[in-house]
Amino acid sequence: MTKKLLVFGGSGHAKDVIAAARVMGYERFGIVTTDGTSHIEGLSAVAEADFKPDQYADWDCIAAIGNNDHRKRFYEQYAAKINFVSIISKEASISESATIGPGTYIGAFAYIGPDAVVGDACIVNTHSIVGHDAKISDFTHVGPRVCLSGHVELGKNVFIGAGASFNNGSYDAPLCVPDGVHIGMGCQITESIRHQNVRLIPKPNYILMQR
Repeated sequence: MTKKLLVFGGSGHAKDVIAAARVMGYERFGIVTTDGTSHIEGLSAVAEADFKPDQYADWDCIAAIGNNDHRKRFYEQYAAKINFVSIISKEASISESATIGPGTYIGAFAYIGPDAVVGDACIVNTHSIVGHDAKISDFTHVGPRVCLSGHVELGKNVFIGAGASFNNGSYDAPLCVPDGVHIGMGCQITESIRHQNVRLIPKPNYILMQR
C-alpha cells in the first residue's frame, strides 16, 4: 500500500520534512498552502480555500511550517479531520523512554534523551540535543544545534534560535522557559526565565525585551 503524506506548508522547512518522509517510505505527497504557492520542485500546492479534508481521510498529515503560530493554527484546525503523524529522520536518535507527540518533526542527527517529552506539532531541528527528562511543550520550535540539558522545560509556542544552549535543571528545580518566549541564536541560558512572551537576543550581550 502506498504511503501518502499531506503536508501543510510549501517552503524551506517543508523540504526538510518531505526529505525525511521519503526515507521513511512515503511515496506520494500533497501540499496545501494558504495561497496555493509551492517552492518544492515537482510538487504543486492546493490553496487552503480549495482544500477538502474529506478527500484525504486515508492520508497521514503534518504541518511543516517553521512559524509557531501558523503551525499551531493548521494543527488545531485540522487535527480532528486528518491523521497527524510525527516525521522522524532515520538519522535521529530517540531513546526508548522518550515520548513524541503527533505532528512533530525530529531532524537529522537530533538526540532525544531518556524520559524526555516532546509535545504536539513541535520542531526539533537538525543536530539538536534534548537531554534526559527535558520537556518541550506543544507548538514549540527548537532550531538547529540547540542543546537542552537535562530537566529543561520549554513552554508552549517557544522559539529557540540556532546554537542556543541551556544549563541543566534538576528533579526539584527544572530550568523553565514560559510560554511564548523567543530566544535568539547563540544565547546561553543559565537559569529559568520568569515572564512569558519575552525576547532574549545576544547583541553581543543578552538583552531582555518585552515583545
